Amino acid sequence: MRPFTPAQAAAINARVARWAHLARFEFDGQPLYLNDQDLGFSVFWEDVAGSGVVNEFEGVGALGGISGVEDSVELKAHSVTFQLSGVRDEDVALVLNEHVQGRRVMVWRALFDADHRVIDDPWLRFVGRMNTLALRRTEDGVQTAELTVANRMADWGRAAPVRFNAGNHQARHPGDRFFEFAEETAEKQILWGRS
Repeated sequence: MRPFTPAQAAAINARVARWAHLARFEFDGQPLYLNDQDLGFSVFWEDVAGSGVVNEFEGVGALGGISGVEDSVELKAHSVTFQLSGVRDEDVALVLNEHVQGRRVMVWRALFDADHRVIDDPWLRFVGRMNTLALRRTEDGVQTAELTVANRMADWGRAAPVRFNAGNHQARHPGDRFFEFAEETAEKQILWGRS
């Protein structure tokens, strides 16, 4: 863990600082900003440095949860699951119609003051891409949305979409004719030696 800044250390010593996880979900319409504090408790932070826009990260309290966030020095793929319970029936269509795969998610660990303002820069804990969004209904009728997010290392296990043909090569290197005749020779029978 990185050391505290002087402002963070002073807030901790004065016992006016609290911790929160801040999460930004980049959906189609607009980003969704949430924190893990009490329901209705907001934390304010300019998450894009220099933008001048201070975003409100809304508290979800017991309605939300994060599992799988870990600190590690290993380069390995892992995923995080975000849960939000109490999804209303009228919001189910919104959840199911939202295309989430590949959208970016960032999670920070922040120290904030009594005015709900983040003190200096928080620690970036997780960056990943949304994978699946599932809705579940419990036995007592409460609907829960579960969003699975894979970190950046998950992309290393996927094959690159590169083909060794003229069309793909032209897309990457316009005007270069290196693979111009590659498709014609792919199935051609070549006889070696004497015939």
